[in-house]
Amino acid sequence: MKRLLYIITIFIVSINLTSAQTEVNTSAWLDIKNLDGDSVLLGHFQNKSKRVLPLWYQIELKLKSPAGIINNNQEGAFVAMPYEKLVLSEVILKTPVPSAYIFTLRVFEDEKLLHTDIIQKGKMVEEQKEIITFTKPPVIPSPPPKKERTQSLEDLEIDGLIIDETRTKTGHDFYDLFYRKWVSPKDAKDYLITIKELPSIGRASRVSITVNDQEVVRRAVTPRIEMVESAAVQSIAYVKRHLQKRESLKESLGNEDQKGSGIF
Repeated sequence: MKRLLYIITIFIVSINLTSAQTEVNTSAWLDIKNLDGDSVLLGHFQNKSKRVLPLWYQIELKLKSPAGIINNNQEGAFVAMPYEKLVLSEVILKTPVPSAYIFTLRVFEDEKLLHTDIIQKGKMVEEQKEIITFTKPPVIPSPPPKKERTQSLEDLEIDGLIIDETRTKTGHDFYDLFYRKWVSPKDAKDYLITIKELPSIGRASRVSITVNDQEVVRRAVTPRIEMVESAAVQSIAYVKRHLQKRESLKESLGNEDQKGSGIF
């Protein structure tokens, strides 16, 4: 029985010693000092324990200026050796010192917040409200909803719209070159060109070009810029030929309608 009590006592003492070793005694604070006529904001940290502490900090600065409220945030990682005192950050506040400000220091160990310190001067709530009121757009009552009908491509009268649905750099380069070099054929109208990028394997990209939802071109494009430009020029020729054929067909159908069948 005595031996059992002795073992339990040793176990409890061992737990207490372990807890004492894991305790962290630290402090962190902000202060403002005068240096050569300027005010300097200092963030301090002191490790009062025997442990080496890997930590990180955040400093939030909120200042009142003639232009409104200025926000600036800083953060960084640091290691505090046993019984070491550190200056985490120095921020020079050029004269004149702002009439209102809020400075906040936070120190973390991993995701655990160890310390928070705040220095505040003046009131900033009114200035924030003024800025919000100034930038908030006026609320305009919406007109009663109108009954809408389904619009066709002819209703929209879209002339020369080119839509980019590419994903990779090669695809974007192809679209940019196509867009810059594109010149609409004479009398072509009511068309919508969509440049899509299809899934591909390897470095080459697969591009599909549709005109009014009809696929006209599908080809592979390699990343070299001269090859991308060549592919864009060739694709423009195919799309122009398609639009010219479409306009010729529409014109011929229109002429046939005007002639009539001769049957009454």
